[in-house]
Formats: sequence, C-alpha cells, structure tokens
Amino acid sequence: IPEAQNFSYRDGDQDYIWSPDSKWIVARSSRGIYGASYLVMYNAQNPGNGTNLTNSGFSDGAPLFAMDGKALLWVNDKDGKNLWHCKVQER
Repeated sequence: IPEAQNFSYRDGDQDYIWSPDSKWIVARSSRGIYGASYLVMYNAQNPGNGTNLTNSGFSDGAPLFAMDGKALLWVNDKDGKNLWHCKVQER
C-alpha cells in the first residue's frame, strides 16, 4: 500500500484482507483524515491509490469477502454503533 494511504499507531493495528482470487487486497485507510477510516481496494499487481469502497465519513473496518469474492462485508461505527454493511462489487 503506498505511503500516506493509511494511519497507524503501531504494527498490526490495520484491517486488511486478500480477495479469494488473490488479485485484490482491501485495507483500512484514513487517507490523511484523522478520526475516520475507509476501506480501499488495491490491485495486488499495481496498487496505485486504490479505490475507496466505503467513503462514509465514519470509521469502516473489519472487511470480509463473501459470495466467492463478489460481495464485501464490513463494520461501520455510524451513530456510535458497530453496524455490518454489505456491498456487491462488480470487477
């Protein structure tokens, strides 16, 4: 993941997951915004800046692929609660 794409207090505090086909990685990223985090999908061969999948303005994390990699589940802290969300992503 390119420099300045995520904020970390210490090693091991970032959520990430590989897609079932190992072509993509989804990671939590603050993209320079303290207090919020987004889930960004990176191409494993050419990461670049990645694609912001959630862009909610809240903290998103704990990504989990479902439906053989066709859907992504994650936790969001909107309204002070951890809520599960799902997004079906056509690649």
